[in-house]
Amino acid sequence: MKLVHFATTVCLFLALGNVPSFGDDHGNTCGTATAITTDGTPVSVIVDPSTDVDWLSFTAVAGHRYEATTFTPSASFYYEAEVIGPDCSTVIANWGYGSPDEIGVITAASGTHYLRFASISNSTVGYIGVGLTDRGATSDDHSGGRADATAITPNGTTYAGTTNYVGDIDWLTFTGVAEHLYQLELRAVPGLALFGVAGELYSTGGGVGSTAWSFASPGGPAGEWVTVNYFVPPAMSGAYRVRLGAYPGLTGDYEVRVTDLGTFGADEHGNTCGTATAIATDGTVTSIVINPMADEDWLSLSGVAGHRYELTTFASSGQFYSVVQLYDADCTTLRREWAPNNQAEPGFFTPATDTYYLRVTSSGASYVGQLALGVTDRGVQADDHSGYQPDATLAPSDGTVQNGTIHYPGDFDYFKFNATANHSYSVQVRALADTDPWSVSLYLFEGPYNLGYSGLSYGGPGGPGAWTGVVYGVPPGPNPTLHVMVYAGQTYFGASYEVTITDLGVTPPDDHADDFVSATLIPTDGTPTAGLIGYTGDLDYFRFTLTAQRVYAIEVKGLDSPDTGLLGASLFGLDGTTQLGFTGWSYAGPGVDGDWVRVLYYVPAGEAGTYYASALGYDFVPGSYEIRVIVGQGQPGDFDGDGIPDGTDNCPTVPNPDQADTDGDGIGDCCDSDAPDQDGDGIANSCDNCPAVYNADQADTDADGIGDACENTPTCCKGDMNNDGQLNALDIQGFVDALINGQTCP
Repeated sequence: MKLVHFATTVCLFLALGNVPSFGDDHGNTCGTATAITTDGTPVSVIVDPSTDVDWLSFTAVAGHRYEATTFTPSASFYYEAEVIGPDCSTVIANWGYGSPDEIGVITAASGTHYLRFASISNSTVGYIGVGLTDRGATSDDHSGGRADATAITPNGTTYAGTTNYVGDIDWLTFTGVAEHLYQLELRAVPGLALFGVAGELYSTGGGVGSTAWSFASPGGPAGEWVTVNYFVPPAMSGAYRVRLGAYPGLTGDYEVRVTDLGTFGADEHGNTCGTATAIATDGTVTSIVINPMADEDWLSLSGVAGHRYELTTFASSGQFYSVVQLYDADCTTLRREWAPNNQAEPGFFTPATDTYYLRVTSSGASYVGQLALGVTDRGVQADDHSGYQPDATLAPSDGTVQNGTIHYPGDFDYFKFNATANHSYSVQVRALADTDPWSVSLYLFEGPYNLGYSGLSYGGPGGPGAWTGVVYGVPPGPNPTLHVMVYAGQTYFGASYEVTITDLGVTPPDDHADDFVSATLIPTDGTPTAGLIGYTGDLDYFRFTLTAQRVYAIEVKGLDSPDTGLLGASLFGLDGTTQLGFTGWSYAGPGVDGDWVRVLYYVPAGEAGTYYASALGYDFVPGSYEIRVIVGQGQPGDFDGDGIPDGTDNCPTVPNPDQADTDGDGIGDCCDSDAPDQDGDGIANSCDNCPAVYNADQADTDADGIGDACENTPTCCKGDMNNDGQLNALDIQGFVDALINGQTCP
């Protein structure tokens, strides 16, 4: 029996010979740092245990820019990443978790520089695939990091700037005073090529507002000024920063200015209907500041019966969420409300000639800030369907055609229908013929919550457009009233459309548990498990056993679905509730399967056990999918072991060192859904080590290029020398023969 044990041990060693083993991979001090090149070659940095610190070193030339061309952390790894100068202590750049700073650095001096990696507060473990590329001598007018931001004065002075290279980030800083309103303005300057720029405003706690994009073309005028306002809350004086970035792949010049619009410490509008501030209805903008949070401001306007009043300016300062209510002359009858997530038409009709009131408050009395409000009298106008959910037109759900017309730019039309729990509904719209080309779409709501939206249907001189819409599965529970909003944008008007709402019947029964307690057990060898998202909000839970210090890919793929939508999956830890990562979305629809999407996770030492994943859909009802778990064959940062880091690998779960991508779609040929795949395991025949048998994990124990799933003698390396399916004393002679005579397994 000792020989049997020896045979089993030898074969087990052979079977596990290619399993990665992770000790401390880099030096823990500046003096023991691992030297890396600056030609972009990636290095995997593993921080495990959580107290581990890893140092890398690189040789820098003064004035050169070193870009992190690979910088990809594993899921649920909260890391510190610092660039440190030759003295081993001066931090010259911070690339830590969630940092908005440029992931690159221009070195001021030649010599050895360092990269230091650690876990934030020793809280997590994981890896980062990092590769540095020397971009050569580079000039930059403003720092790419917050710490070295260029100081400016917030008095409206215009400052010039340049994004000097692709990916360049510029930072400016100014001192903000509490209870002052600041305006950030930015525009692109014409150059030799198309250029776009946008700005973000940061406080010490993070982003507080952002502009739109400003674009300028060669030989054309300067781009439009794009703006964002921010009201500094009480007791929040201090440094504020402006982050400026170009549209991806572009470089060029811009102009930027910050203006202190003054203090608003005193209440500037009446707090009651009786003390309301009268405003004009010619579009003139009124500034409203809600400060303190319990403040409320009242405005009054003179309305004419049958006129439509459009909110032509309705812009809140950064991080301020306002609620605006319209009241009748009695100051108590609420006619309309515009609030966060409230999809109401930006305007109103006045039924009688009288005084009307606008009451402005903070959403949930939890924010302070400014609202710029302008109201324009559009005169007498008609409308066939209300632009507000409470007055929506009731429609049947039997497929009967409902007619409507977009009467003016920005016209919303609302329909409602009584839905039944556990039923699926198809809601469709199409644009009808018109003298001019136009388009229309629809949105489906339950209260303020968007449940889905359609594509565009194009109508015009050529006749009606195609039907487009959404399919929605109502969750179990109460029977809801759903609303359909038809919208044609801010350009089209005077054109008609048709809407249908059809009850498709009972949604298919739920196939997997909605919580981790009853999760479905699935393997980790890449075998797929099928699932169905039957209704919006349906969650399907799965469980699987993971081994410590290995990397796993949790993958999902959306399949042919009655409606275009997205399918993804969240990864959860040992407790079933702590989210560790998300796969991203797999796009699928009628007659269209999605691609596999994935999250890669490194299991920390000592944390082997049962992990969980939940599949969920977005506008994907009812939708089929597959989910699978694959154990990595390579080191962390290189899941498939092909020498290409996950962050840049166009096929991260299948070895393809040549990175071949024949159709240029960014997905390597080995993983491309367009390539022939006989066994349907997501690996093209040309790359599959077992093309006729499903083996997504590509396990190849003896490393002979033939996958275990196809190996002629797979049981030998399990100690089953006579291939009888059992490991016992009858295998001894076969093993002895193999040792003495060099025989192969039977």
